[in-house]
Amino acid sequence: MTLSRITPCLLALLLFPAFTLAQSTATPASATTTLQVNSRIVYVDVVVHDASGHLVHGLTEKDFKVSEDGKQQQIDYFVAHSYDLNAPHKMPVYRPKGEYTNVPQSGPAGAVNIILFDLVNTAPQDQQYARKQMLKFLKALPPGQQIALFVLSDRLHLYQSFTGSSDLLTAAAKMINPKDMQLYQSDSEQMHQIDDLGRMENALGGRDPGGSVQHLADLLTFQNEQDDEVRQRITLSAFAQIAHSAAGYPGRKNLYWLSGSFPFSVALQSQYNMTGPLQFSNLGMPELPTPDLNAVNDTAKLIANSQIAVYPISVLGLQTGGVGVDVSGQSMTDQSGTLGQNNGSYGNGSVNHTMGDTLAQQFFNRSTLHGAMEDIAYQTGGEAVFGSNDIAGALRRTMQDGSNYYTVAYAPQDQDWNGAFRKINVEVPGYHYSLTYRRGYFANTEEVSDQDTVKELNEALQPGAPESTLLRLKSTVTLPDKTNPDLVLVTTVDPSGVSLSTDAAGDRNGKLLVLLVAFDRSTDGKPVTQPNSPPQTSGALHLDFTPAQYRSILKTGINFALKLPLKPGNYQLRLGVSDMNNHRLGTLDIPVTVPAST
Repeated sequence: MTLSRITPCLLALLLFPAFTLAQSTATPASATTTLQVNSRIVYVDVVVHDASGHLVHGLTEKDFKVSEDGKQQQIDYFVAHSYDLNAPHKMPVYRPKGEYTNVPQSGPAGAVNIILFDLVNTAPQDQQYARKQMLKFLKALPPGQQIALFVLSDRLHLYQSFTGSSDLLTAAAKMINPKDMQLYQSDSEQMHQIDDLGRMENALGGRDPGGSVQHLADLLTFQNEQDDEVRQRITLSAFAQIAHSAAGYPGRKNLYWLSGSFPFSVALQSQYNMTGPLQFSNLGMPELPTPDLNAVNDTAKLIANSQIAVYPISVLGLQTGGVGVDVSGQSMTDQSGTLGQNNGSYGNGSVNHTMGDTLAQQFFNRSTLHGAMEDIAYQTGGEAVFGSNDIAGALRRTMQDGSNYYTVAYAPQDQDWNGAFRKINVEVPGYHYSLTYRRGYFANTEEVSDQDTVKELNEALQPGAPESTLLRLKSTVTLPDKTNPDLVLVTTVDPSGVSLSTDAAGDRNGKLLVLLVAFDRSTDGKPVTQPNSPPQTSGALHLDFTPAQYRSILKTGINFALKLPLKPGNYQLRLGVSDMNNHRLGTLDIPVTVPAST
């Protein structure tokens, strides 16, 4: 047998769409003392350019030298990847009819390329030009190119999956509409607001009695800082979802982030870098929200584990100092706020500034933006692109670079997973080459609680969330008929992503949490709101394999079946499987139509 026992578990049923997954009440697996199998492999993807900026091909494992925290490591795995983005490619055949999977067996040809079109961190006027440039790039792609398209607005939206063609991708991109999320202010908008403050102060005779103008500046600062915090959290959440969605595809993933601002940087030593400046106030404000200091650390770990290289691409184009005709030119503050100081209770400060102050602040803002972009790219192995109006050309060049690389992997000599940041250094001795690769990782443990696993599975199963591929799933559906009134879903889990412990007898043990939900689906394929909790079934899958059974499931996978009674209608099934040992999870969407009985 592939598995030893399946224990049903109950779910707390709430109104759609915020259904909640309750913890399993099943008896835990064997209480025998176990030894967790936990071997770590660090993968590093390296893009190599010569002194002229051309890609370097033909290198071998012997050409590379890898060290971690200054100690040389033995390379255990090496492969060279070469792919011509400008050549036509045949679309692979993914699966037999009636079979569904969250990771096609053949996968996209070349590297996995992802475009994130960011509306949250981009002003509406810049969104228009960026969309035009992205469409120009997509229309020029030859047939067969596969690129996933995500759009970040109120939440992360998947416009085109990894398995679609470039023609479908272009059609999906045309559906993107500019949107003002009311969370991001352009320089022009900031200058207008500070102009208003200056006019208020001038109306008071150039003074600020009682600090009324400064108080308003403080309120504007507080609101902007709150908006920055919201943007940071939304963006970090989107990156986590993208990492989960792409993790199941083997090899390097390139994420091209089209945005007008980049609200965090992946800093060393788990520092939380907040890149949005305070625009108005010069006062200390302890009541400002405190960021989650672990947020960037956790996101950086997900990006590294999923082998994602981030390419931040500024959609602001070529920027130069200056002011528009609709503002005074004396309205830009320094980073900490107004240059004028409130001296005592008489309000002797001023919010009006010189043109030099304005130009200096614009230069500082550009430097802050570029620094954040460079840091993100440097730490993840990508490249920052700014100061160019040719966004389409930047996409074409960086995507070609990201599709031609070398993968080196090693088992770290240091097996102390103490959470410290470990620096990676890769060299090609004897050559004057430029190497681009991720510069390190956090040596975190993988300990998580059952509550964390349940929460993450519940979030991943919400309608519209991208499929998670940390666990690879493949399913077939048998619809109800006269003899079998229930829908039957037979699923195979790829064991390579499942964490199993080994007891003294050599048996492998583990536990998977399984949930199947059926959402009502409209005729256009989208989930619709349901007045009651959607039909669902769940179970705790206890895995107990003898050595012989374990060798068998490595070939066949871990198989199980779920039954779900459904009335006639259109449904969007969403299957979720979560590993209780390592909190890896996989989700799979399956559209089905249950016909009326005859």
